[in-house]
Parts: sequence; C-alpha cells; structure tokens
Amino acid sequence: MGNQNQRLNGLNPLAYIGVNAYEPTNYVNLNRDPNSNDLKNFELGTWWENTTNYNLWYLAAQTAGVATWLLVSGGTGSLVTLTGNSGGPVSPLIGNINVLGTGVITVVGTPGTNTLTVTPSGALASSFLTQAGTATPAAGVLTINGANGITTSGATSVVTITAGGALAQSFVTNPVTATATPAVGVLTFAGAGGTVVSAAGSTVTITGSGGTVQSVTAGTGISVTGTATNPIINNTGVLSVTGGSGVTITGTASAPIVNISGAAIASFSAYNSADDLNTTGSGTQYTVICDTEVYDTGANYDNATGIFQAPVAGTYHFDCAVGIQSQSAAMTAGLVSFIIGGTGPSVGTWGVFRNNSTATQSVVDGIWRCGGSLSTYLAAGDTAKVIVRILSGAGDTATVMGDAALGVTWFSGYKVA
Repeated sequence: MGNQNQRLNGLNPLAYIGVNAYEPTNYVNLNRDPNSNDLKNFELGTWWENTTNYNLWYLAAQTAGVATWLLVSGGTGSLVTLTGNSGGPVSPLIGNINVLGTGVITVVGTPGTNTLTVTPSGALASSFLTQAGTATPAAGVLTINGANGITTSGATSVVTITAGGALAQSFVTNPVTATATPAVGVLTFAGAGGTVVSAAGSTVTITGSGGTVQSVTAGTGISVTGTATNPIINNTGVLSVTGGSGVTITGTASAPIVNISGAAIASFSAYNSADDLNTTGSGTQYTVICDTEVYDTGANYDNATGIFQAPVAGTYHFDCAVGIQSQSAAMTAGLVSFIIGGTGPSVGTWGVFRNNSTATQSVVDGIWRCGGSLSTYLAAGDTAKVIVRILSGAGDTATVMGDAALGVTWFSGYKVA
C-alpha cells in the first residue's frame, strides 16, 4: 500500500499550520524507514509504517528541504530505550540517548558507522603475574589470598596485605659490631676470612673454606693432641676443643674466645685437730682422718673421709705423720701405711713402717710417732689415704692424737708431673 490521501474537503494551502487541516492525517505503508529526503507529497502529520520491521514514524517538520521524521514506536528488534545497571530504562530525547563515560572510561561516537566505542583512559591489566603462576580475573573479580601468616583485607578501593607476625627490619651481628638493613627488600650475606656463603630455596649456608685456624698453641700445663684421622682443625675450618678431666673450656657469644684452663696443680695439707679415741690396738686398721685443711688447691682432698683423689693422671708425692697415745705394754708393734685405690698401676699398700710402739714412744709426752713419704704414679680418679695399725693389745684402746698446736698427726701431698 502506498501513499493514502485521507483528505475529505480538498487542498488547503494553509493546512500545514492547522488551518482547515487534513483529517484524518495521511498514513503511509512502505517496506523501509523514512529519511530526511522523504518530504515531497508528504504533508505534516503524515504517519509512516515500515512494513518490514513495523517501525512507526511521524513527520514532524519540513524545513529548508529537509524532512524531520520521529520514531514513535519500534517494531520487533528495534531499540527504543537503554537500561543500565540501575536507574531503569532511558528513553530518547529528541531521538537521542547520551552514553557517557565516567572515571577512566571514555565513550567516542562515530555517526557514519552508527558506532559507540567505549575505551579506558589507561591500560587495564587482564592478567596478573606472581612468583608462582599467573592469575586472571573471573567474572571481573580477582581474589587476593594470604598464606604463611599473611592476611589480606579490602575496603573501598584499597587492598591491605598484613604479615601475621613481626618482620625484622634490621639484623644485628654477633658479636654486636654492626647492623645490616635490607636494600630494596634484599639482605646480602658476604663471606670473609675463608668463609663461603651459599643459598638454596629458603636456606642460607655459611661454610668455612678450611685452614682458617692455622695452629693451636698449648699453654702451661695444657696439652694439644690430634691425629690424621681425627685432626684438631678439620677441613671445614672448625677447631675441635675437648676438655679432659680437670680441664675447663669457656667462651661467650659476645666474646667468642675459647679459654682453656688446665686443672690447678693439685696440692693439699691437712691435720687432725682433735684426738680420735680407742681407734686401734688389737690390730685394727684405722683410716687417719685429718679433718682440718691448711690448703687444698683443686679441692681434691676430702676432710670428712681422709681420702685424696687424683684429678688427672701423673706422678704424686705424699707425706704423713701419725701420733699414738694411750698404748699398753702389750702393744709391741705399730705400722703406718699409704693405701692407693683405683685402677692405676700403683694400687695397693705402700710405705709400711713397723716399730715397737711402746719402746719408741716419747719419754716426755708418752706419744708414739711414726711417719714417712711416698712418690708414685696415679691414674685419674685413683685415691690415696693413710692408715695406722697398733698390734698385740688386748683391745682397741690406743688414741690417734689430734692437736693443732703440736701438729702430731697430718697428711699432705702434691702433683709432681
């Protein structure tokens, strides 16, 4: 169907301004949409229906040879409104809908191709590289997770990454001589003096290159030993220091000097300060206990038992004297001996002194005196003590004398070598 003239009363030149207008208005059915050139033979108020897409147009103006057609209603598939994420559908205003960008988004229109181009003002990342893999957003969302004590949180446009514990900002040396601070997140370990530093994964290994310690000198009374299979200084530059019996090894973290101290030269002297009554007489062996120490270098003498214990192996010299009183005439013999105990080669009884106890006692104070000396080798841990025996008496009525002033009963010794 073409142009349908709906005039009822003839042509009126002033009809386009509402004077005796045509009624009803013209209604055109064509298989296309009108354009600005469609003005001849079309009066103002003409309706145009596109029989292909069913768009309905209205001729609103004819100015300077240009027709203005307004789209009144769209058919199937025709764009009439635009709807955004919120706010509802937007209809055209004078045939136009503005599409505007915000923030970093700009919108550029190309009328000749009926195209709108939406462009971000800067480059937007579509993938994110990490130290172990690549992350890509899913449905426009990129998730940032923490691990190994790291937590993440988000608010407005900010993502905050927080460490679960305190992270060291500086590193103090030991001994305290300086402080190292990471530069651009990197802390460098440097080796010196034959030390090599290596790293693998999360581990830093500091290794001596060998030969850092060239020699070890022993001081007085200290011996330093080593073998080919068990060297003092091994091939990684480590000095092995082992203290034997009586040797003390000390050192501190702030002053890493190894101090090796040998045992002090063992020596002691002690005496019996009070009489020990009824100790021997009928052959009973009695350990002489000198209960008062004059000196005891190394604390190797026990004044409660009368026993000396060798701290280290070596040659020792001992002296003793024993005074006996309250003897009877029947007590015809007496002896004083050194008893060596332990595991060394000198274990046994040494320095037996026999004497007629009654006949040799002092005519002044009635005290029988007997003493002697012994030099012998002791293994570490061997013991030495003094014993006395008075024989032939009817009972143990003899007294071991004790007197600080007279010093009649005493025991002393020292390490010779």
